[in-house]
Amino acid sequence: FGESMFSRVADASKVALVHLVARLNYGGFKLLDAQFVNPHLERLGAIKMAKAEYHRVMEPLLEQNADFFAFAADDNP
Repeated sequence: FGESMFSRVADASKVALVHLVARLNYGGFKLLDAQFVNPHLERLGAIKMAKAEYHRVMEPLLEQNADFFAFAADDNP
């Protein structure tokens, strides 16, 4: 789940979100719940999903392995 982000520097939260998405992709995650869809998230591929659809999509993902710590800065030049 992506939680609301804020920063003291303009657009720093957008950079943090891009890094989070990269880390999740690298680690094998298939879904990021952002709670709210806005134009920035839509540009990154976010879609609105009804609760029942979310549960249907989420159920098989609970059985998959993923590793949040698989991403290491040293591995990515």
